[in-house]
Amino acid sequence: MKLMNLKTPLLALFLLAPLSHAKPQWMSEVNLTAPGPNLKVRPIELTYDLSWNGSVTAGQATIRFGHPDPRYPKSFIAQSYGETVGFARGLFPFDFNYTSFLRPANYRPQVFVADEKTKKEQKLTETRFTSKSVTSTEKKVKNGKTSSSVSTFSYPNALGVHSAVLWVRSLDMKPGQEAVFVVMPFKSPYLCRVKHLGNEVMSSRRTIKYDLSLQKIDKTTLELKAYDKVKSLVLWISDDAERLPLEFRSKVFIGDVRAVLTSRSYQ
Repeated sequence: MKLMNLKTPLLALFLLAPLSHAKPQWMSEVNLTAPGPNLKVRPIELTYDLSWNGSVTAGQATIRFGHPDPRYPKSFIAQSYGETVGFARGLFPFDFNYTSFLRPANYRPQVFVADEKTKKEQKLTETRFTSKSVTSTEKKVKNGKTSSSVSTFSYPNALGVHSAVLWVRSLDMKPGQEAVFVVMPFKSPYLCRVKHLGNEVMSSRRTIKYDLSLQKIDKTTLELKAYDKVKSLVLWISDDAERLPLEFRSKVFIGDVRAVLTSRSYQ
């Protein structure tokens, strides 16, 4: 009888073991493929005005794609940098510089480096992407003290911030179609869904409108969690050969934040 009682739980564990290692449903929804037909990007610099509700100036940002650097001949380099200004800077002084090193053939991420500064601290992040996982090393400097942490996510096909923009930009989606992928901008991974909402004319320019949604992924259990800091994300890109990001609107915990393209220049 004792032997039977022992075998029963062992048998149950054996039968349930495969279920405990089953892939979560969201993995079957990911449709990350090779880039689409609109892949080519010529070296360009884009300047954006950042605002609250489209009326209160909040900051400025610049995005640079493909500017060559002789120090990194084997990488396609994408960079974003900017700062809060005016009234917004008085409330929340913030400076950022993000640099991505991507594979030139498909713009998949290799390394992402971030430098962020607020009034109270500086945060440095280095994220490395391999064929098996993503590892982020974060260092914080606050009140003269330095702390660091390392975070690893065992997933082979995550994208970074810039590589996600370039991949979505390359796709030839139709209205109603959706791109689903994993993005890990810093130390936390997110499941991102980008849906083609159709075409709109903005300032006499034909655009493609996308809706973006984010859910946080638990690195241990792989369960999806709500990401309450971002209520909604909408992106418009030019419906032409350039496919430039023209405007971005996000409803977040501090209100309606917008980024509008104000100038561009080519190398």
